[in-house]
Amino acid sequence: MSIPTTPSESPSEQTFEEKLQEYVDALLRLGISVHDFEPENAESLFDQIDGLVDDLNELNALKEQVDIEVPGNVLDQVEDGANPDILVRDWAQTLVDKNQKTHGHICALQELHDQIQNEMNLHFPNLIPDHPNPSISEPIPSSQSLPSPLHAIKSEVPQLSSTKQEPVTSTLVEDTAPT
Repeated sequence: MSIPTTPSESPSEQTFEEKLQEYVDALLRLGISVHDFEPENAESLFDQIDGLVDDLNELNALKEQVDIEVPGNVLDQVEDGANPDILVRDWAQTLVDKNQKTHGHICALQELHDQIQNEMNLHFPNLIPDHPNPSISEPIPSSQSLPSPLHAIKSEVPQLSSTKQEPVTSTLVEDTAPT
């Protein structure tokens, strides 16, 4: 049985995985032998057990050459009887689901952005700069500054005083920063 390897695996990791796979296969064969045990086949059973001990010694010798980190929660779940392949499949499915949900949020925000932009163009055409606004997915470079839409707003601000309240009209001056 061939073990698929990733390009990042070192030869010692590949050797370790191959020996580990051989050990798992030997355990399966031992389980079958124990299940079908007959007293006349006892010598074969003892040979298989000796082979397992030899395989464990080889794995022990190889462990110093390999630096593999296994997350603690994976070990805990395997000890509780869970199949690691099923765990990985479940985690991958969870990531796919979260990715799809995030993509949906991004698409919804883009649609909202476009609707707001259209409404702003329709109702406040003088507030929209001459150049198109960047989309959500395009970051604004830090060296580029967008003009403030406040430069075109004329507002009436009431003056707060204890004597007489008269509305004061103020106009904001356009930005003098180059665009």
